[in-house]
Amino acid sequence: RQPPPAVCPPSLFSPDAMPSSRRPQHGRQAIRWRPCWVGRAAAAASAAGAAAFVATGTAAVAGPAAGQAGLKWTPLLTRTRAAACLRLTPRTGTPLEDLELRVDAVGSNVERDKVVLRLVAELRATRVSPRATALRRLLRRLRRFHEDPAVASLLRGGSRLIEAGRLPEAQAQLLEAAELDPACAEAWHLLATARFLQGEDEAALAAAQQALSLEPAHAETLEGMGGALMKMKDFDGAAVAFRAQREVSPASSEALTGELQAEALSFVRRADSVLAPLAPFASAIVVTASVLLSVVGAGDMGGGGSLEASAPWRTAWAEIEEVRMPSAVKGGADDVASVTRITRVTRTGASMDELARAADALASNGDRVELSSRLLDELGAAEQPERADGISRLLWRTWFFHEDAVVAAALQVGSQLMDQGDLQGAERSFMLAARLDPHYSEAWNRLATVHWLMGDLERSLIECDAVLELEPRHFGALSGRGLVLLDLGRWGEAAEAFREAQEVCPSSQNLQQDVAFAEALQREGAPKPP
Repeated sequence: RQPPPAVCPPSLFSPDAMPSSRRPQHGRQAIRWRPCWVGRAAAAASAAGAAAFVATGTAAVAGPAAGQAGLKWTPLLTRTRAAACLRLTPRTGTPLEDLELRVDAVGSNVERDKVVLRLVAELRATRVSPRATALRRLLRRLRRFHEDPAVASLLRGGSRLIEAGRLPEAQAQLLEAAELDPACAEAWHLLATARFLQGEDEAALAAAQQALSLEPAHAETLEGMGGALMKMKDFDGAAVAFRAQREVSPASSEALTGELQAEALSFVRRADSVLAPLAPFASAIVVTASVLLSVVGAGDMGGGGSLEASAPWRTAWAEIEEVRMPSAVKGGADDVASVTRITRVTRTGASMDELARAADALASNGDRVELSSRLLDELGAAEQPERADGISRLLWRTWFFHEDAVVAAALQVGSQLMDQGDLQGAERSFMLAARLDPHYSEAWNRLATVHWLMGDLERSLIECDAVLELEPRHFGALSGRGLVLLDLGRWGEAAEAFREAQEVCPSSQNLQQDVAFAEALQREGAPKPP
């Protein structure tokens, strides 16, 4: 039975739409696509929802009172259209090499949109952070393709100008790209980014709405919209945006954290109606909402792991505290300030002997995760360089631990081979460790190091990002990422990476020097390395 043309384009079932390595050799029976049939009524309802979203977004942008009424996003309609676009998806799990070949072979906007649909389906099915990082990189590269060389040049130029901090010039170029092709979602996404960085929140939100009306499953736009709505104090809308981002990219820890923080702040706001009767009797009202930001479940810890939620040093909760004056609770006095603070509950200052005993007692991957979090907290609070150096050494011991003897041996052998200069042998050992446990951050960190030494900078950069997806405070990966970006001549991004590493390890003199060096190169406009 043939699918309705409006819902299921026959071209998607053509063997020519697949990579040559997976093209069937025995007719339609071997095609590895998995259609999801929908009726004409469902297709019509989805189309109506999409049209309503476009109409809503246009009215919000064009309305004379848009600044007063606020640009309201209609997330349910957006998600409805996203679901309609993704009903027909291929089987997932395609090797990254095949997907890269498909991206390289794109030669028109129609082909680009088909491959974007395929990559989004892969991203939705991915739960492993390194693969998700690689898929997002492919999506970013593919979305900046355009069959019109003028539009493609403007997109690349606008992106580089944003990275360089030249936001007005970037906005001018991206506006020109959007005028040349109003249906280019990436032009609107980048325009929203430039406007948001300039503080033009409502204009950024309008551009993001336009991008999502063209491509509803654009995870980066959903993340940017969530940030803009958080800044505009629309916490309910921000939570929905981050939730939609998490549906498109389930492996994104940023989406989960953003959603939880938005929901907590929304709770604080809703408490006004309850607290209003108390306003005449109080000089100030404090509302505190606690949200669990990170949980290590038994399935993630491996055998034998244990997590005590009551451990006093455990950094697991974010407390959002808002202090308001009574008039603000009652809805008046716009000039009354409210302060929102987000803090992490933790206790530091343990003796080095106690921390060393904890490192000696490691018995499972769950213990490693717990101790790593604790040591990173201690490192951030360390004021003396000697204590910071001791904690850093304990962290490396902790990160090198693995409960699987084969994985631990592969990492140890690879490190020895790398020290001896056998980079190919080290690469094979580290790759084995990463394949045996894709969630082991140190295996990816070692791979990033060996590929940097081999001169494969782009691959090293991807692996640094993979490490940071698994352990965002891995100062080795942060500083290593800065070194790779220096070799690529991306001075501003390198300085930012070194600054992030310095936030994790504030007492490091080397990181201070690295930041100063990268900032000097950026200031002087140094040419890129050959």
